[in-house]
Amino acid sequence: MRLKKVSKRITLILVEPNFLHFDEPPYELSSMVLPVAIKSIDEGNSRTTKLFFANNDPKSAGNSIFSSKGNVDEDNFRNVLSLNIYQFLEILNTTYLHENSKVLLRLNCEGMEDEIIYEFKKYLSNKLKVIMGSLKDVKSIKGKKKYSMLLEFIEDKKIRFIPFSDDVDTWSKAHLFIYHFLNS
Repeated sequence: MRLKKVSKRITLILVEPNFLHFDEPPYELSSMVLPVAIKSIDEGNSRTTKLFFANNDPKSAGNSIFSSKGNVDEDNFRNVLSLNIYQFLEILNTTYLHENSKVLLRLNCEGMEDEIIYEFKKYLSNKLKVIMGSLKDVKSIKGKKKYSMLLEFIEDKKIRFIPFSDDVDTWSKAHLFIYHFLNS
C-alpha cells in the first residue's frame, strides 16, 4: 500500500487499444488513457489497425497487432485506432513532459517494445530512466536477432530494466523499485 501514498506524485499515462479493459482499477487512477495501439513507423499513415485476439479472448492481455503472434487468429480481431511512436511522443511532449520529468516506461506492447524503447531513448534522451515489463514478445514475434539487439541497446545505453509482468513473482520487486524511484 506504500504505492498508493506516492501515487499522487506521478503522471500515469496508459495506452490501451482495447476499451474492454477501461473498467479496471488502473484506468481510474490514470492521468490520461490513450485508447490506441502504437504501431510501427513503417506501417504508413493509417489511423486504424487490427487488434488480434489472443486465444479467442477479446479481453486477453495478450491481444496483439501482430498477426504472426502464435496465439492469435487472423480472422478474430477488432479494428482499433492507432498512432505511430512519433505521434505518441508528440502527445506526451506537449501534454505532460517537462524539463525535470523522469520517465519510467512500463511496457506490455506484444512485440512493439523494441521500437518504443529506441524512440523513447532517442527523443527523451536523459529523461528515460527505467524500463519495466517483459521483452519476450520481441523475441517470439521479431526473432532472436532483434531481441539480442534490444538487450544490447539497453545495456549500452545504461537503461535500467526491471521485470514486471503478469507473473506475480515480478510484482514485489517492481513495486518496491517504483516506491524507491518516486522517493529518490
